[in-house]
Amino acid sequence: MASFAAIAAGVGCSGSDDNQDATPGAGGSGGEDTDGGDGGSGGDGGSGPSLGIDDAPTAEVIKSLDFEEPVTTSVAAGPYVFLLYADKDVGLLDLTDPEDPIDRGRITTSSRIVAVAYDEGNQVAYLAGDKGDVLAVDMTIPGSYTELAKLNVSSLAGGVTGLTRVGDRLFAVAGNTLQPLGVARDGVTKRVTQITLQAPVVLDEAPTVLDAGGGNLFVGDKKGKLQIFSAPAGSGAPTVLGSVNLGGEIKGLVVRGSKVLGIAKGAGLKAVDFYKPGSPKVLLESEELSDAAGIRVFGTTLVVGLDRGAVSTLDISRLDSVRAVTTNKGKLPAWIAISKGQLFFGDDKKGNVAIVPPFLSGRVTGPTRDSFPLKGLIPVTLSKDIDPATVSPNTVKVTCDGKAFAGAPTVMPLQHTFVFKPSEQLPKRSGFHHLPGAGRDG
Repeated sequence: MASFAAIAAGVGCSGSDDNQDATPGAGGSGGEDTDGGDGGSGGDGGSGPSLGIDDAPTAEVIKSLDFEEPVTTSVAAGPYVFLLYADKDVGLLDLTDPEDPIDRGRITTSSRIVAVAYDEGNQVAYLAGDKGDVLAVDMTIPGSYTELAKLNVSSLAGGVTGLTRVGDRLFAVAGNTLQPLGVARDGVTKRVTQITLQAPVVLDEAPTVLDAGGGNLFVGDKKGKLQIFSAPAGSGAPTVLGSVNLGGEIKGLVVRGSKVLGIAKGAGLKAVDFYKPGSPKVLLESEELSDAAGIRVFGTTLVVGLDRGAVSTLDISRLDSVRAVTTNKGKLPAWIAISKGQLFFGDDKKGNVAIVPPFLSGRVTGPTRDSFPLKGLIPVTLSKDIDPATVSPNTVKVTCDGKAFAGAPTVMPLQHTFVFKPSEQLPKRSGFHHLPGAGRDG
């Protein structure tokens, strides 16, 4: 678990003179954008702001792991890192304690698994194999995994490039086919009982990436086109709602509700808001990641592999203001992942766990900020769980207009949030301030 160390809380100093205690919401910590889309660039273009990739500190590697068989890629989903082996089967790791990763056993399969989708609410993993098989696996008991349902789909054999889930529907892509699948459940136990074939959708181009969010599908291709599709419940066919061009082959997507962060080869990073699907709004553009080879995400932490020979983690808590947190330079690893805020990367039979420091990922904004009690409880949301023992008046302070205010921090049960009670009333003014190390205004 991460130490809070010297990271300080960035909060708004504007507010009301009401001295009663209050704990307003600070935004979600599970990867939801807390910004509400304000302050976007409006798509002005250009090379964009620097993300600070080359200047970011190195994430310290604290553990190396040796595997008995080659790993082709790793996928962080739910509480696990899924290790997709080169032959067949899937290994599982738990990185809750980065210094002592736990081997959670393996899922036995009859084919090489190439894609994973995870239903955390029902603790079910959906796996797509290279022979066109799609299976549902019960993950309720760590180390004892049960196959619930399986379907062989000839249109997916040998070419699945993506798998995602929207409600009780799965969507896979292979070649230029978008293949919807239905998931049936027992009416009482809610356990998956069957995976059913639905009518495929033929696309103009073969997708390179597939993701879902806000009840919709997002599909990117080699020509740079990013499309948003509807994903109706039942068996209705997905339809195109809108599109935008990212300027190059799309290497990865991160979806947060209506907002999408895409990385395209040769073009870099672009954050787009599809709140109005027919007229998407560009929030941010940066060419600094134009050599991206692949991306992964955990909550508000994005990890990017770069062809220049680097692996960087970035703070994406605000999609209109992305910044680098760490950069490890050297040979580009074969695969990368981010699980529970820990960076995990490797090649073949070796993996490395590196520590990414926590950063602020939730803000008090808009009307809530303006009416904020100046001696109330200040909520602080972080990118990962922290060790409660490291949160104290010595490590948490608030700065307003150059003046530091002491107070009493209290870690909440989820351990990625805490509240701060100032020891004296904060000055009433507009603006957001933080101590060095906070990494975020607001």
